[in-house]
This record gives sequence, structure tokens and C-alpha cells, in this order.
Amino acid sequence: MFLKKSDYQPATPKDLNIQTMGGGLPTLLINDGKVVEENLKELGYDNEWLKNQLLRKGITNIENVYAVMIDSSGELYYTVKTQD
Repeated sequence: MFLKKSDYQPATPKDLNIQTMGGGLPTLLINDGKVVEENLKELGYDNEWLKNQLLRKGITNIENVYAVMIDSSGELYYTVKTQD
């Protein structure tokens, strides 16, 4: 095994002064139709931003959402409640 000289190491977001949201697991923003306010604020977002993101996906009522998560790249993942 060998290590590359520092001049030949891949650049990181920090090297390029690019701000990231961190890594790891996605952050829960909605749980069973209720906004997780603490997580939303911790990421620097507000309810208006969240509503706009959901509207882009055709969701008009947060209460119909089972879960929404956001990953470190800002991608939203969601599931809606099924109608019985």
C-alpha cells in the first residue's frame, strides 16, 4: 500500500470552500404528519420552505405525509399515508 503526496490527493468540499450539510443518516423533517421543528430549524429551514418543497412534489397537506427526510445533499425523500 502507498499514500499519494498531498498535491495529488482528491480535493474535499472544505478545500474548495463548499459548505455541506454533513454526512451520515438523513434528518427526519416530518413524522406521521407532524413537522419536527427542532430538526428543521437546526438545518436552517422554516415551515414555509418545507411547504414549498412539498408543493413541488404535489403534496398540499402535511397531515397526509407519513415521513419526510432530507439527506446531506439536500435531497428530500418522502412517503405519504395510504387512504384506507
